Amino acid sequence: MKKYMKLVSVAVMIVVIYTVFFISGKEMTASFPQIKFHHIEGDASLVEPLAILGSINTGNYFFDEAFKYDKSGTTYEADLPWLERLDGLSSEQMERLNKKYPSFMRGKDNYNSYFFESDEIVAYVGFSSMNWEMAPEKFEVHLLDRASEQVTKLTVDIPDFLDYLYLDIRHVYYEDGKIFVTTVNHKEDAVVSSEYGNYAEEVVIYTFDMENEQLENTTSIHTVNALEDDQGFAYANVLVADKDKGSLYLVDSNEIYSEDGTSNMKLNKVMHIDVASQKKKEIKVEKEVKGGVPVQADAEDLYFLQDKDGKAALMKYNVENGKMISKLIFDEGLSYDDAQGSYIEVINGELYYIPTFMYNDDTVKIAVLDTNTLDKKYVGELTVENRQQINEFLEIYINEAYIKE
Repeated sequence: MKKYMKLVSVAVMIVVIYTVFFISGKEMTASFPQIKFHHIEGDASLVEPLAILGSINTGNYFFDEAFKYDKSGTTYEADLPWLERLDGLSSEQMERLNKKYPSFMRGKDNYNSYFFESDEIVAYVGFSSMNWEMAPEKFEVHLLDRASEQVTKLTVDIPDFLDYLYLDIRHVYYEDGKIFVTTVNHKEDAVVSSEYGNYAEEVVIYTFDMENEQLENTTSIHTVNALEDDQGFAYANVLVADKDKGSLYLVDSNEIYSEDGTSNMKLNKVMHIDVASQKKKEIKVEKEVKGGVPVQADAEDLYFLQDKDGKAALMKYNVENGKMISKLIFDEGLSYDDAQGSYIEVINGELYYIPTFMYNDDTVKIAVLDTNTLDKKYVGELTVENRQQINEFLEIYINEAYIKE
């Protein structure tokens, strides 16, 4: 009898601790700001299924608090049951995979760019490290056969990992028994010395042969070298044109600083990359595009953020025929400086514009544009309510937006 009483006592204690933990999280987030969309004009149904993931910092805590906003309201990570907090808030794709393949997903980083899905397989590439440094030492490569749920796993040393400060996985692709992962590798440029840092960025494609369970090839696609004479920063960006076909664009650009502290973007080169063949083709757009760089792509077009007399405009550039359309994002004029770094994404054939950062602002404008004409189909505001519960300091970061199916 004593044995069972002990078990019951332990069970009751666990329930009490879990309940207190959950309720305390709910009480804490009750004072947090609530995110909402406010309709101004256009088709509101375009944002009804929209969900955004981000984080908030009110200055009251040491760490940012992650949140998700959709039509049901604002959910903070602290609102989740304890076990769900272990995985954190994630996109609908990650939630679906975690629910359908819990064993396969266990221990994996829930980033969309680390995964590739087809009707037959789910491919994953992540990192593992044996130290506390930023640069990982090994790739973790897993391939799930959906029909049999058999998993092939590889743990492979990252070639020359000591040469890199850290690696960003930008795209994973699977074709004919091989997994291709495209990364942007950050490293020091030994030739350049600058107050902005001597950092170069190298785009690399790693090819894994899953049938023979080995790293088959490492291909350096392009390196953007650090800038000399304290000019600014060098960037290598990877835009996904067609995830299902392994079609990418590489953007080589610089952020140049002036003596007055302002900066402007300089476009150096745009290349199309076919991941499977690793063929690259330079896209000649530099002369046609002034004061802007590509920020998004789809199967046929590049979308540029442009500076038009200090105002932000979007330009659509058709890669095949060179046709261009350019329009201001908002008629009254969103500044180009404010638009830089915004979340611009082609989702279900529409172009969504969402600012990625709010600092002590109660509202910022969002828009949905027609990808054919760049006409605005929806204009609204991302609003912050419940501000009276916190101090004046407020930072909101938006990391991802997607359409809930």
